[in-house]
Amino acid sequence: MAATLTRLPITVMVILYLTAAGASRAGHLPLYDARTAALGANPALEPGFYALGTNPAALAELSHLQFTFLHKIYPAPHTSLEGGGAAVPLGRYGTVAGGFGTVLVGDVERYSPRNEPLGTYLYHDDRVTAGYGARVNRWFALGGAVNYERHVTAPDRDHHTIGCDAGLSARPLGAGSSWEYAAGAVTLAFVASNVVASEPESYSDDYREPRRFNVGAAWARDIDRHRLTLAFGLPLHEPSRPSFGCEFDVAALLAARVGLVGTHPAGGVGVNTNLFSFDYSYVSRELDAAHYFTVSYNPGRDLRGRGARRRRQEEWLAQGRAYYEAANYALAAERFAAVLEEDPHNTEARQYWIRSKYRQYMEEGKTHLANQEWEKARAAFRGALVAVPEDFLASEYLGRVDELEAAEQARREEEARLAGLLAEAEDLKRRGAYGPALARCEEILAVRPDHVEATRLAAEIRRLLAAALRPVAPLPTPEIPEEAAARYREASAALGTGAVNEAVRSLEDLLREHPTYAAAQSKLVEAYLYQGLDFYSKGSLSAAIRVWSKGLALDPGNDKLQRYIYKAEVEIEQIR
Repeated sequence: MAATLTRLPITVMVILYLTAAGASRAGHLPLYDARTAALGANPALEPGFYALGTNPAALAELSHLQFTFLHKIYPAPHTSLEGGGAAVPLGRYGTVAGGFGTVLVGDVERYSPRNEPLGTYLYHDDRVTAGYGARVNRWFALGGAVNYERHVTAPDRDHHTIGCDAGLSARPLGAGSSWEYAAGAVTLAFVASNVVASEPESYSDDYREPRRFNVGAAWARDIDRHRLTLAFGLPLHEPSRPSFGCEFDVAALLAARVGLVGTHPAGGVGVNTNLFSFDYSYVSRELDAAHYFTVSYNPGRDLRGRGARRRRQEEWLAQGRAYYEAANYALAAERFAAVLEEDPHNTEARQYWIRSKYRQYMEEGKTHLANQEWEKARAAFRGALVAVPEDFLASEYLGRVDELEAAEQARREEEARLAGLLAEAEDLKRRGAYGPALARCEEILAVRPDHVEATRLAAEIRRLLAAALRPVAPLPTPEIPEEAAARYREASAALGTGAVNEAVRSLEDLLREHPTYAAAQSKLVEAYLYQGLDFYSKGSLSAAIRVWSKGLALDPGNDKLQRYIYKAEVEIEQIR
């Protein structure tokens, strides 16, 4: 009888210790895999089926199917735990998981009140659990689990409990960010266990499972092809038992782990393939050590996916930089945008994307400007201003669009008016009104001395007047010859299509031969203005100042040239 009374309390004490020591986050049974146990059962570790026992919110991070089996040995008194289950990702709808666990305590001898042996009995606890985790946004995930347990404490006594757990997982910088490669990924977690629990009648007394609250944090960083993970957990209901863990994963194949739960050390190893994982852990306890063996089948897992994604992003970055240096800004922007789609926090890709879009818009704007596509040019330069707000050059080109459009509109209106005058002169000539017809031609030539049709018609009218013996005042001979006027028109057309350097050379040659050609001089000042802007956009401030100074020598009162020269000189001083 004394032996019976001694063995039964020890057995019950062992069961209670096992369930309390290992289940600080979800019910009684410690459904942790070997990896989680070696790292202190931290609620912020990477996802897997056994997140049901630590933090169900981490289920949301699982990207592949997982089937897992756990075998745990606790030598005192010959206790083992068998567990297993499956987790099924549902894409953007989260992940569902379910499993079971059974604690088997070694045979305990039973005796009658008369101290007669009644044989042995196997005490055990059974558990069934189901959970769900889903991502709320890029940074947060939520999850919950429901646990049903049956505790067999004597051949004819058992009781049942039902509990509900809730968990929160947070990635402050977002999954897959560049910070994860540069500084490491940080995961935070909060778990509340038994937030809803039944109140069963046990063999000793009525009780309710106590609520338990846990916080945790994990940091992980890729180091070349390897990965380092550090974990910390704190049960708020038992702050004297914090847990620490460290794991070094070599090329996603072999992992070494060490941990500390309160004052009890732990350690383990793991071997991974794309389909299977094999893990073992040794965890020290007060009475004896526990051994964990875990086997997982993971169809669809890609262990090297993280490294492949990073290598792909680095390749896109290199291609984007090459396209950028080759002035192929559209393709460069596409490559950098592809990097940002996978990694929105990649600073280098974002900076290059902004610069590529800016230069792409500027090149498109110049092309549309040369083709007199005013609205498309405006849209392009406005896009450049969106990429780089308050950009000086884009603002100037946007204003240039308005100026050139207004000038082109004025030119067309003037051409239409002169064409009307020429038509009137033709009509008056046919009717014999030579004087009014000649007046119309003189009005045209006063505006356009190089107007070929007006010059021809005026000469014909003079011949008709001479034949009719009517005195006609001779039309003044233009000072500028037709050959010079043709060269002026060619230079003006070149400037209108964006060929600034060609226009400058033509106008300079023309003025050397005809220094009094006022229209050519005014057009050269305008060409100097745009040539200086081109030098300025390329960062050649000194060259821009020299060109603008030439224009200022021809037109000393030009306020715009004076402002540009002053702005460039200030920027040169700031650089020095």
